[in-house]
Amino acid sequence: MSVSRKIWILGAVVLAASFAMAADTPAQQPSPAKSQQQAVINSIFYQEAKLVENMHKYTRRRTRRGADERQEFPRPSGAR
Repeated sequence: MSVSRKIWILGAVVLAASFAMAADTPAQQPSPAKSQQQAVINSIFYQEAKLVENMHKYTRRRTRRGADERQEFPRPSGAR
């Protein structure tokens, strides 16, 4: 049996096992504390997304001079 076939079979077994374990686990109802926590998380995410959208209109500040603004200094004689 080739190595690739063994890897494929192993992957299929792992996938089948994960589906079997997921089917055995009962669906959990969200508790009020979890839903309140999720509401806080959602509000923070919304605020950050709004901040990012507002920051898109600003451009990054350039710290280096452009090619036309660079100062040219005379080179010593004999230098390349």
